[in-house]
Amino acid sequence: MKKILLTIIACFSIVSLFAQITMIRPDTIEPSYMHAVNGKILYAHRPVDGQFIFELWATDGTNAGSYRVKDINPNSADELFSIFTSSGVQKYASVVFNNELYFLADDGIHGMEFWKSDGTNAGTNLFFETEPGLMGWDFADSKVPGFCVSNGTLFFKSGDASHGYELWKTDGTTAGTVEVSDIYPGATGSNPYFITAFNGKVYFTARDNVHGWELFCSDGTPSGTTLVKDIAPGAAGAFNDGGNLSINPQFKVSGNYLYFLADNNGLLPVEQHWWRTDGTDAGTIQLETTLVPQSTGAYNQYITTADLNGEFIFIATGGTSTSKFWKSDGSVSGTTEVLTNNGLQLRPSIMSIGSYIYFNGSDTDSSGLARSDGSTSGSDLILNYVQAGSSFNVTNPSFMNGNMFFHMSKYYTSPLGAHSRIVQSNGATHIIYPGVEPLSTLVPLGTDLIFYGHDTTEAVPQYTRLYKLHPAPLSPAIGVDVPELSNAEFKIFPNPASEELNILVKDKNLNRSHITIMDINGRVVYSYFENESDIGLISIPLAGDISNGLYFISINSPDFGRITSKLIININK
Repeated sequence: MKKILLTIIACFSIVSLFAQITMIRPDTIEPSYMHAVNGKILYAHRPVDGQFIFELWATDGTNAGSYRVKDINPNSADELFSIFTSSGVQKYASVVFNNELYFLADDGIHGMEFWKSDGTNAGTNLFFETEPGLMGWDFADSKVPGFCVSNGTLFFKSGDASHGYELWKTDGTTAGTVEVSDIYPGATGSNPYFITAFNGKVYFTARDNVHGWELFCSDGTPSGTTLVKDIAPGAAGAFNDGGNLSINPQFKVSGNYLYFLADNNGLLPVEQHWWRTDGTDAGTIQLETTLVPQSTGAYNQYITTADLNGEFIFIATGGTSTSKFWKSDGSVSGTTEVLTNNGLQLRPSIMSIGSYIYFNGSDTDSSGLARSDGSTSGSDLILNYVQAGSSFNVTNPSFMNGNMFFHMSKYYTSPLGAHSRIVQSNGATHIIYPGVEPLSTLVPLGTDLIFYGHDTTEAVPQYTRLYKLHPAPLSPAIGVDVPELSNAEFKIFPNPASEELNILVKDKNLNRSHITIMDINGRVVYSYFENESDIGLISIPLAGDISNGLYFISINSPDFGRITSKLIININK
């Protein structure tokens, strides 16, 4: 049994004691390669500052635990297909499937081809060749894979110069990597885009030798790969961008439907409106004819759609340039505007968690984080942010333990200028983390979040570094269902406690758990990080100077989630 001394830390806030941002390494990385795999973050590391070249690295959240996974191309540091390799609509694809990272890399022998990695040198290997030879994959913008996992199968775009690019699938083996269907026979190929999982199938935009860009679906078999509906009959189709590519349909699964944007005229200029499908021709209908969809931004950093308890929420303008909330139950009559009260206006982006949509809102005095329950009277501004010359913006949302994490842009820090900041919120308590400007989405790793950004305390914050955020232990947002262990699985005893407190978790372990004890005012009187394997029982001697009374003990574990319980301390003095 492990002994831990409990000490009192008086009048200390949760944020300053428990939550913190620490630098892992002074790395410049490629954000699209940040994925959690087997207890580590795999990422694209730039070995030469100022050059857009990248190698595959991994980190466990510490400097000592950060390493190059494999020197894929010993003759060049430019190995990975990344955000800086190309530009266009759909690019830089990588995905985690069966606890391995699937990505494109060039070893100098096979050209740019499919690789996969489990985070080890031996487990990082060439997986599949689309085009044998030094050139390898044709990585023009229209040819990037577009991975999607559905029903234990990884779907993606692949092909070669002879057959064109079609829908492929893999079960993780070379033998199980095959073309699903030759939708457009010949060198042209159907070129499937925006592959999305819905209702046991994958949906995507593609073209065949009869239709223009239309909506297709597949169950992974040739006979089960079909046109869903010819929305805009003719050579252009419902998703033609006016050139030779597909427009982004902004697929969103909500309730019983897949919602998407389409142009039912198939003419220039492209005029997109919201549709939904249940996977059938008859069940694919247009929901509105007058709204203008809200832009998602140059890098799709704004989230403009969400699901709220089975209803589809989206941002659009209609008649004016003002962005407004709309919701739909999948019917034309059920597609209605959601009014905001108290003069509250909205801008992208929006986030859905629990019982609310959270968004970037403003009233006559300030801007900040706002929320809506989907009703006409259920909106309010919950985090006012007033700074001269600045505006509040919300991008790059992440979620962990029932909390929201996002970038708040234009946080003015005189005299160093305006920077972004990380905000953590459960809808009632909001924490703005100082000092570091985030430049990527925050990726969960255990009980931490990994990202890269700038140190804005520098006079000229020009260097990007790899960071981790250890968040504050806030309760989940309203409406978030957090599973709890039963009394048979979790015990804190004795309670009331006088000399020693025991924490027991049955058939689990407390490794990498964060334990805090807080008083009724939220002040932390004890904080501890458990870093010993296979520990299911911890004993804490209670310090004699702790005040008697009611406390709350919180255990946050990557093994079983969060446990919060009341604790009474009654020390004989």
